[in-house]
Amino acid sequence: MLKINLNELEKLLPSYYDIRQSLYLWGKPSSGKTSMIRQFAKAKAKELKLKYSEDKYGKDIFTCKIIPLSQFDSPDLRGMPEIVGTKQRLTQFIPSAELPREGQGIIFLDELNMADDTTRAACYQYILEGRYSNLECVKDKDGKETFWRVAASNSEQDFCAVNTTSLALLRRFCHLEVEPELDEILTYLHDNKLDTRVIGYLRNFPEDLFPKEWNEKLLDKKANPFPYTWEIASRLIDKLSYKTRGDQNTIIQLVSSCVGPEVATRFNAYVKLIGKLDINKLISNPKEEIAKIKTNEEKSSLLYSVISTLTSYWYQKKKNLTAKKVVEIGGLLPAEFSVAFLKLVIRKRANQLTTVPELNTLLRDLGIYLDV
Repeated sequence: MLKINLNELEKLLPSYYDIRQSLYLWGKPSSGKTSMIRQFAKAKAKELKLKYSEDKYGKDIFTCKIIPLSQFDSPDLRGMPEIVGTKQRLTQFIPSAELPREGQGIIFLDELNMADDTTRAACYQYILEGRYSNLECVKDKDGKETFWRVAASNSEQDFCAVNTTSLALLRRFCHLEVEPELDEILTYLHDNKLDTRVIGYLRNFPEDLFPKEWNEKLLDKKANPFPYTWEIASRLIDKLSYKTRGDQNTIIQLVSSCVGPEVATRFNAYVKLIGKLDINKLISNPKEEIAKIKTNEEKSSLLYSVISTLTSYWYQKKKNLTAKKVVEIGGLLPAEFSVAFLKLVIRKRANQLTTVPELNTLLRDLGIYLDV
């Protein structure tokens, strides 16, 4: 199966959507499958000037209906039977409200291979033809299907209690395996304003973004590192009160509950190290402060923390981090850190950065890295 990152997936989605070809996304837990479909749906709604919804259908609505099939039974999709007629008693199915009768959008069948066989069998006709119960496929005035069907699953090797999927169902889809790159995940964390300590740690120790080994021990450990569990850890420690924010024991307990004690211990050591940084002092006097960091034995960890924190400052529009300061600091960082920093900050408020004359010189000097 073809492996693609999130940027590649974003480019491919319109091709499948345009001809309403059913698509099956595979990937490890927390690899961005659902997020990418939701992002695509919101963009499509905006493009078509329709309201976006995840629970309503209608002529003026673009619906992204996410159906977690592991929580469904076959009648939820096929409909409930009822007896009709007085002379000839016949059975017909009352269609489910979960599937559309009008409108347009995406039906996202999540956790498809965690559903039981009867539930998946109820999906066959809908996936292939867009028909279900006694209702016809929803089409526009030109006869084109208005709803695109997408499914997503973890693989049989991911220890997620999945069921083997039959070839009869698999052949109804095109298949892609989603494997996000580190920068894609960290960009997502920055965009969602998560704790800079978590972002800096993962940039410094990317091997802790996912479990190192995929085996039965994951089930024994219970708490394991995934992008989603790191996101939860970030939100927990970010919400600590000012008095407890520096309480290392509280931090390690909260993070352990999300990603496990072993990884949390390493994260705690990183937090202690970067606690020595005064980021506002660095912004005020970057030349002197960065020079000090370069002499530190743990300079890599400290520099990763610097670029993560400064990126968050830039995204949050902190007044003391001006466009001129961003460019100045970018020019003082070692090349690999400068590249990483500029790639991140230039995604937001690029028009402000381009007003700084020194930026062009810096980009030209680093052009081999930035590919510009």
